[in-house]
Amino acid sequence: MRKPTAITIGDTVAFAAPASSAKQDKFAYAVSAFQSRGYSVVIGECCEPKSQNESWTDQERVDELRRFWVDDEVKAIISVRGGYGCARLLEHIDIREFAKHPKLFAGFSDITTLHTALNNAGLITLHAPMGTTLTAESPQWVVDALFDSLEGRIPSVSPKAEIQTIVGGIAEGRLAGGCVRLICDSLGTLHEIDTKDKILVLEDIDESPHRVDAMLTQLRNSGKLQQAAGYVIGEFTGTNEKRMDTEVSPTWQEIVEERLISLGKPTIIGFPIGHNPENMTLPLGARAKLDADRGTLECLEPAATM
Repeated sequence: MRKPTAITIGDTVAFAAPASSAKQDKFAYAVSAFQSRGYSVVIGECCEPKSQNESWTDQERVDELRRFWVDDEVKAIISVRGGYGCARLLEHIDIREFAKHPKLFAGFSDITTLHTALNNAGLITLHAPMGTTLTAESPQWVVDALFDSLEGRIPSVSPKAEIQTIVGGIAEGRLAGGCVRLICDSLGTLHEIDTKDKILVLEDIDESPHRVDAMLTQLRNSGKLQQAAGYVIGEFTGTNEKRMDTEVSPTWQEIVEERLISLGKPTIIGFPIGHNPENMTLPLGARAKLDADRGTLECLEPAATM
């Protein structure tokens, strides 16, 4: 796997919108967090919604992302938000050309699509808070983990009492994954996720429990779950609230356990990652160690070179 170069004080960091746009006041805190740390910030034109009745085209978003990527002055690209649209960009991007010029690239949610493609091409990327999700309410360890990763250090995972062991054991492998619906969307495409011997990280938002069951079943039926070395389950935000009958419908946690426990791979649930303020930065494509007996995930290498 190829690693990008870590950022250092004084470098330029770009905020880009490969998925949806957002008003600048929605990510002003994130911009100030980088500036106060000593970084120069540039904001892509596509970050700002184009107009009430018009949106940025796929080509416009691709062109802006490419400009930032080939600009040697820009040392890292932070996605301003997720939402929708990354899959539409893939036919317009030469992913392997991007990967030949490693650059720090961070985001999650819909950005999972680009992570998967870039990881397949051999580049480590960051499943990390974005412009609109790095806020004043973010725990300090979340901020620290993001900057540790960008600055070439191995981030420490904050202890979380809610982490539980579903299946014990130890697994080592490269990290892969992200938002489950985007992982499923990759199946059958040129950028299908590679889970072989990977530690698979899974999270999602606003899916009903039966959809969680359907997506995990699709990953089982495709063999993707069976090929992984172990599973790290984050938060499925807003899912239990969509249960049809709270007395008889299973929770998403119960569904995950039922779908994974029979595979016999080291598995933990409740890891601090996903569409919540407690969102750990993880270097997708980097080596990690999952100790399900202890309920820990340890990154074994930094995402970037110093």
